[in-house]
Amino acid sequence: MQRLMHSGMVVYLDVDPEDIMQRLSRMKVNRIVGQGPSVSMSDILQYRQKFYDRWLDVRVLCGLGDTAEEVAKKVLQTRMRYQDSESETFISNRHCLSKGTESAGEPKYFSDIVLEGLAPDGGLYVPERGFPKLEACDWLRMVGMSYPEKAATVLEKCTHPLDMPAAQLRSMVQKAYGENFACASIAPVRHLIHNQYVQELFHGPTASFKDLAMQLMAQLFTYCLPQKLIECQLNQLGVPTPADVVPLLGLSGPGL
Repeated sequence: MQRLMHSGMVVYLDVDPEDIMQRLSRMKVNRIVGQGPSVSMSDILQYRQKFYDRWLDVRVLCGLGDTAEEVAKKVLQTRMRYQDSESETFISNRHCLSKGTESAGEPKYFSDIVLEGLAPDGGLYVPERGFPKLEACDWLRMVGMSYPEKAATVLEKCTHPLDMPAAQLRSMVQKAYGENFACASIAPVRHLIHNQYVQELFHGPTASFKDLAMQLMAQLFTYCLPQKLIECQLNQLGVPTPADVVPLLGLSGPGL
């Protein structure tokens, strides 16, 4: 897989397990090499998932029942997005009121705004092109996902894979929500009475609602800060740093 990653873009087709099982049934495949007597094909698919998450460059979320043509279209759209790393910038939500504050020559990417926080004019950073849209098939796929899986799926739509690699992002989300919370649902919704429900936001390590944001924010900050330091050092040496250079250096993490 390491050789494959260095020779091209690794696209992971995230197909609904039900689709895979139906296809295997039509092909009359009910066993694979090395499958134990008490292990089902469904268990194997679930087990393999973690290995795919480690190596992917981009994820194509396929809807239940997608045709080959629909999947191919999504792959091409994802490839075009991957190659267009300069377009997914962020601006202040006050930019119409304070156009002179921000420099048009300094585009802000997700990794930049993680470290900056607020915009220079005091506004909040938002995607310049607007927030990405989720299709009906995406929502249907997310229904059966865990909280970390849902969070990673949404964040992958909001961050460019060359700025925030999908595999790294999944790892950070898993560290933030995987075992830190006392409840596997992270923020469960409880039924009180009649049509009254309450969402519990106290299952994090500090028993505060802030854990939902801060547990992930710490992971993002730990990743983005070393990347920015590398970029600054290379700029001081006069080395150009396009969006795809820093990730290729392979330097990241708190131990940099």
